[in-house]
Amino acid sequence: DATVTRNQGFTLGGLDLENFTFTLGSATTDLTLAVGTSSDWKLIAKQVDSDNFTDGSDELFSSDARSTFLENEDDPSQSTFMSIGNLNESNYADSGGKYKFKQVWGGSKVDSSEINKQVIWTQTSWLEDSAIEGFQEIGTSGYVTGSTGNGFFGLGKSYDNKCVIDGNGGSSQWWNCAGVTTLHEYDGSLGMPGPMRKIASSMYLYIWESGTNSGSPPGTLATQTADLTIVGGIPSLSSGTTISSTGGTFTFGEGLSVNGGTVNLQDTTLALGGSFSKTGGSLTLSGTDLELLSDLSLSSDAAVTVDELRLKNKKLTLQSTSSFTVADLLVLDNTNEQVTWDNNTSLALNGGLKLDT
Repeated sequence: DATVTRNQGFTLGGLDLENFTFTLGSATTDLTLAVGTSSDWKLIAKQVDSDNFTDGSDELFSSDARSTFLENEDDPSQSTFMSIGNLNESNYADSGGKYKFKQVWGGSKVDSSEINKQVIWTQTSWLEDSAIEGFQEIGTSGYVTGSTGNGFFGLGKSYDNKCVIDGNGGSSQWWNCAGVTTLHEYDGSLGMPGPMRKIASSMYLYIWESGTNSGSPPGTLATQTADLTIVGGIPSLSSGTTISSTGGTFTFGEGLSVNGGTVNLQDTTLALGGSFSKTGGSLTLSGTDLELLSDLSLSSDAAVTVDELRLKNKKLTLQSTSSFTVADLLVLDNTNEQVTWDNNTSLALNGGLKLDT
C-alpha cells in the first residue's frame, strides 16, 4: 500500500494498483490520470457536423473509404475519422470469437425525437464483411425491432455506395450508417441515416479492446478529499477495482464505463461528459452532485440518486435506468438545459423543479 501527500496536484501516465491501495493523503494532492490506451473503448470511426449540415460545408467521407475503411485514420480529432482498415481484427475478438461495439448518435432528429442515443452489442462477423453474423445486443436500446425498415442488426459493409458501413450490411437499407459519403433526406431533414429511421449529425463508433486490455487494474484508489481527473479516453472499471472518495471532484471528460468493480463516492462532485454506462459492479453515491461537462447519455442497471444536478446549459439523456432521483431542487435556467428519459427509466425530482429561463 502507498500514500502520497503533496501541496499541489500531479499527473500520472498510468496507474497499476496490483491489488494494493493507493491513497491521496490530502485535499491538495489532486491527481490527473491519463488513461490513454488503457481505456477499453477505442474510437474507430467518427463523423460530426456541428451545424447539422446547414452551412453548405458538409463533413462527408470520401468514396475511397468504402474500399479502404480509412478516413483521416491517424487523426481522430478530425470531423471525419475511420481507422478500421488498419485494425488487426484478431486483436479484438474474445475467446468466443465475438467483437463488442458501441455506437453513439446525436444531433438533428435523433435529439428532437428523444430516442436512445447509443447501442452496445456483440457480433461474430467483422465490420468489413457484408454479411452480419452472430449479432446480440447488450442492454435495451430500442433499436432492435426485427424490421428491415427501422431495425438494427449489427454493422457490416454497406450495400449502398453512399455509406461505408451500416446496420443492414448487404441489404438495400443503409440506416445506422458509419461513414456517410452522400447525405440522406428523410422526413424533412437532411443528414446521416441514424437509428430508428432518424436523421443524425454526429456518430461515434467504438470497439472493445478485449484482445489488448484486461480492464482496469485490480486494487483500490482512495482519493479521500482530493480531486481526480481522467483524461485521454473513457476508462472502464472492471472486477477487482475499487475507487472511493469522501470529497473533492471526480472529472471524466469523455465519460465512464462501470462493468465491474466498486465506485463509492461520498460528498463528492461527479463531473461527466460524453456517456456514462453501468452494466455491472457496485455504484454508491452518497451526498454526491452530478455536473455535466457536455451533453451526457446515462444508462445504468441499478438505481441512481444524486443530491444536486447541475446541467450547465447541457442535455442529460437517461436510457434504460430503473430510476434516476434528484434529491435537491432542479433549476432549469437556460433554454439549452434538458432532461429526457425513455420508457425504461423512472425519473423522480424529490426536491422539485424550478423553471427560470
